[in-house]
Amino acid sequence: MTDDPCRTVLERLRAVGWEDDSAAFAHAPSRALLMREYLRRSALWARACGAEGAWPFFDVAEHLGAGAAQPPPDVAAELEDLLHGLAPASLRTTCRAAVRWAAVRDAEQGMPADLPDPYEPLLLMYERGGGYYLEEYVDLNGTMIRLGSVEENAAAAPFLTLAPATLDAMDAMDAMQAMDAEGGTAHDAKADGGCSREHPGGILLERLRAVEWDGDWEDAFARVMSRRLLMREYLRRAGLWARACSAESAWPFFDVVEHVDPEFTLSSEIAEALHEHVDGTAGSGAVTRTCTGAVRLAEYRSQHPDAFAGLPDLYEPLVLFYERGGEFLQDGAGFLDLAGVLMRPGTLRGCLGTPALRSLDRAVLDAVDAEGRITYYAPADREGPLLRRRVVRGGAHAEVFGRDGLRWEPAGRPLPASPDRAGDLGLVRLDEMEAADLIAAAVAEAAR
Repeated sequence: MTDDPCRTVLERLRAVGWEDDSAAFAHAPSRALLMREYLRRSALWARACGAEGAWPFFDVAEHLGAGAAQPPPDVAAELEDLLHGLAPASLRTTCRAAVRWAAVRDAEQGMPADLPDPYEPLLLMYERGGGYYLEEYVDLNGTMIRLGSVEENAAAAPFLTLAPATLDAMDAMDAMQAMDAEGGTAHDAKADGGCSREHPGGILLERLRAVEWDGDWEDAFARVMSRRLLMREYLRRAGLWARACSAESAWPFFDVVEHVDPEFTLSSEIAEALHEHVDGTAGSGAVTRTCTGAVRLAEYRSQHPDAFAGLPDLYEPLVLFYERGGEFLQDGAGFLDLAGVLMRPGTLRGCLGTPALRSLDRAVLDAVDAEGRITYYAPADREGPLLRRRVVRGGAHAEVFGRDGLRWEPAGRPLPASPDRAGDLGLVRLDEMEAADLIAAAVAEAAR
């Protein structure tokens, strides 16, 4: 993995299937949303640096006076070779601008802290099916969106997440129908239950619909480690929200919107589709309450983006938990059965003291899933690599998480058979949350 941020962007562009029309059609809904989010972000930047005349497809760095920050000459030359023959000219402009932006961001030149990355939505759109054609509308090969004006786009509601799971859920919705003339897209896809994919609640509902609630338990067993982490993180976040909304008595599995705004209601189309889904899912009361709460909170926050801005997304860890193996059960003894492991939810106060799971990245979650009984270690100074001792059917494996390959490899050194002996080898035992943070740091470093 390269340490040069400009080359990282170049390699992303090099991997794009610029002529892959099938991918463009398959990802038409998410590509439309990503283009709309790019237009919104570029409008904010155009207004901030007096570049309204250059909007929408322009080089932000050029208007920031960041002339010193340029991609390395070899990267610039390879980029020009890549762009040869690509059209329209504005597409080539944005590709050059995205590569240059990586240099500006790395040098921290002219970077207003309150504005989002202008080019990330566009790079994701390219990766999900190539470029576009430009007339009065932007033709994305499968859908068209109206450009509008700088003012219209700057005032548009932000799309709150660019997470692949959310984008994939949008693309899974397969019904398309025409929008009215004032809508942002020439086609507006709706799910089978009539939920527009323009609604964050509808997108969230489609993710829940895609969960294999009655799936193979082997999947849940294979992901039991990450599911336990996600449940712990949900319980922690639920504690934060419960305390902020004076809903401590409803913790841990509750519909937070009932406590935030008791008068809030979903649109009839989303409410009907949600009711059908909940009725058709053989889940426990806790599962149906949180599914309902997740959809309602997504809609509420889209309409009130500043509400509880300092709190993390409450339900995302639990939605990921469901996506990685279905529901959980509660037994009469107060345990949560996560299909493969039992855990006590503990108390609200105790969960507030749980270390935060700082990344919900799929690569991090996949890296913590493994067969066997696992104990994590790190050097006592916390400067060395992450280590784990994994015991499978009586056999012990000493492994290290490699930062180059981002995978577990033989450690080539002994690890203590008991955590009590860790100090003898200059090691300390880590909680699974701490281990996940070290994995997340390695994944983030590799992506830079």
